[in-house]
Amino acid sequence: VGIGGVDLKLKKINQLIEDIRFHNQGYGFLLDNQQKVVQLSNKTGHKLCITDEGDCSKRGKEGLDALEKQMPDTTGFVELNQAMKNTKSGNQIVTLKGKEYYVTYQRLELDKPMLDWYVGILIPTSMIDEPVADAVLTTTLAVGAILLIIMVMIVIASQMITKPMIELTATMHD
Repeated sequence: VGIGGVDLKLKKINQLIEDIRFHNQGYGFLLDNQQKVVQLSNKTGHKLCITDEGDCSKRGKEGLDALEKQMPDTTGFVELNQAMKNTKSGNQIVTLKGKEYYVTYQRLELDKPMLDWYVGILIPTSMIDEPVADAVLTTTLAVGAILLIIMVMIVIASQMITKPMIELTATMHD
């Protein structure tokens, strides 16, 4: 019963990690204290060994850095592992199958029960960068329109001020 209970809890944890998304995009992950994958979203299409059993008994559990060997156009996971070793939380940029992702991670530490895991999410950079670029473009266009309106108002105001002076000067010459 004890082993079955642990297995059920791990399945529930795995489902929670699978469900970690940001606006219905991205991939969640959970690593153990040695930065070996406990769960990485199956939506990534990875074939990492997350256990020491079966076909994985020869390779053993793998870390996220193994993705670089397994998937084409995948980089930055070795650096991510190093950053996670050095800091309890942070952000990195990685490339998974040619697509850039922001990775944000947090170390989970407890004394009782002993726990030292990492949880994180990969979020497509386009989800962050595109809204920022749109906001910059909108703001730039708004500022340009305001400056144009101000310039037109200055021209009109200066004509209103100088017109009587020009008329007065013309009258004085006559």
